Amino acid sequence: MQQQSLLKSLLTRKVAFGATLGAAVLFMAIGVMLWGGFNWGMEMTNTGEFCISCHEMRENVYAEYKGSIHDGNRSGVRASCPDCHVPRPWVHKIVRKIQASNEIYHKLLGTVDTPEKFDEHRLTMARRVWDAMKSTDSRECRNCHDWDTMNPERQKPRARNQHKFAMENGHTCIDCHKGIAHKPVHKNLSEEELEKLSAAVPAHAREVPQSFIDGLAKVKATEDAAELAQQEEARKEREQRKAAKLAEQQRIDAAVAAALATAGAAGAQAAGQAAPAAAAAAHGFGVDWSGSPERRITLFYPGQASMEWTLVGKYHGGALPFKSGDRCVTCHDKETADMGKKMVTGAKAETTPIPGKRPGIPVTVQAAHDADNLYL
Repeated sequence: MQQQSLLKSLLTRKVAFGATLGAAVLFMAIGVMLWGGFNWGMEMTNTGEFCISCHEMRENVYAEYKGSIHDGNRSGVRASCPDCHVPRPWVHKIVRKIQASNEIYHKLLGTVDTPEKFDEHRLTMARRVWDAMKSTDSRECRNCHDWDTMNPERQKPRARNQHKFAMENGHTCIDCHKGIAHKPVHKNLSEEELEKLSAAVPAHAREVPQSFIDGLAKVKATEDAAELAQQEEARKEREQRKAAKLAEQQRIDAAVAAALATAGAAGAQAAGQAAPAAAAAAHGFGVDWSGSPERRITLFYPGQASMEWTLVGKYHGGALPFKSGDRCVTCHDKETADMGKKMVTGAKAETTPIPGKRPGIPVTVQAAHDADNLYL
């Protein structure tokens, strides 16, 4: 009885603002349950399974997402619906959940309840997403991708050049990566609107991280070493060809001398006049090519690409840096063979691929000059 009286005394003791300790404990328990329930509800509506519980999402954008680089890739890191479309910061997440009430409203109206209706409104919905991502400097992309941790040594030449260009000029992820997980509806935009959507925002510009600069230096050193090794190999091949050619010429000269010795003076005079001309022609403009470095390039099949094509962002991902002064070789010098393969297979810039078409022809080029002429 004494213990019950003590407990009752504690629970009925007023602790603050006239509230008893018992009431405070009760309200605290209710608060914990409400807060826990609220957060549980937030997390339940923040999963890919919840997103595709509506057939509008499951049969349209989710079907397009399946098989994309964000769904499955070599590293096994998957970005699901909320990773890209729901902010992680709590305040921004709450705002996004409130905005989602508009989607519930249109769900009830049946605004996009068929594939035909969905496609009719697709570009409008895509614009909203692009605008949101542009305004936040692609905040949700940075849940996984970060300028500071990018390693240019593991990127293709065009990727590392465009990433550096983006950092320096204030471009953001969505400027170049529209349509990476869903239908590329940005190709339905006019070039003027697409250029406006992809325009740089000076406030988004940032200093290129030192780690990125160091990575570029390592890549350059590696590529320069490979180029020197290739040039040395080419030099040895030229020396071998020169030695073989000289040996062949000596064999011919010996055979000619033997023939002249038996043919008589008249034949010797005629042959002697013809031999220097033949030798001069064989040497190629009289240039000693053994001292000229070789440049190996691949002449690739360009498909339906053209100079006009390179300036259109919906077709050419490098249109922005190209218009700003980059040359084709800045991004593509080391991948021309792969580009030709894309063309002949119809993967890029070729709507009518020719079966068996050769993607490219490797060519070795040498150059020399004198006071008047350039020789190739």
